[in-house]
Amino acid sequence: KGKKKYLDVLKKHPLNRAMRVDKMTLAALEATLESYLEPERATREIPTLRMLAVDPAVLKVRADSLCEMLREKGVICEVIPEQDQVGGGSVPTQLLPTWAVAVDPQSVTVDGLEERLRKHSDTPIVGRINHDRYLLDVRTLWEEDFAYIAQAVKEADL
Repeated sequence: KGKKKYLDVLKKHPLNRAMRVDKMTLAALEATLESYLEPERATREIPTLRMLAVDPAVLKVRADSLCEMLREKGVICEVIPEQDQVGGGSVPTQLLPTWAVAVDPQSVTVDGLEERLRKHSDTPIVGRINHDRYLLDVRTLWEEDFAYIAQAVKEADL
């Protein structure tokens, strides 16, 4: 009976309606939790886990591929080793080795290139600036987007 008393108070609170979980949210949560029952399945089905689990050697091959595509467009770039922060800084002491493509813009500043790519067309490209260099970390990029990215970088640096 004590629990019912508190539940009734919670049910009447205005936040109850705002925080109500619908059937779609519960279905999505169930599917995600089911994926976690098998580690290989979770890595395959959950994009963030798939990105976190990529071997650095695979990332190096991807970075080489993107850099080559950029060079074919006349972009000056190089592949460099980097460190990723897990969770965008939510776990600041945990770093993952990765590979990035460092782009050296010719007609705009590094900040200008970053802004142009972030505001690019329908699909923004988000890199980061480190030591006055624009970096594209291949851990968070899909290989099928490399041609689009290469073209966008070329256009942004005109």
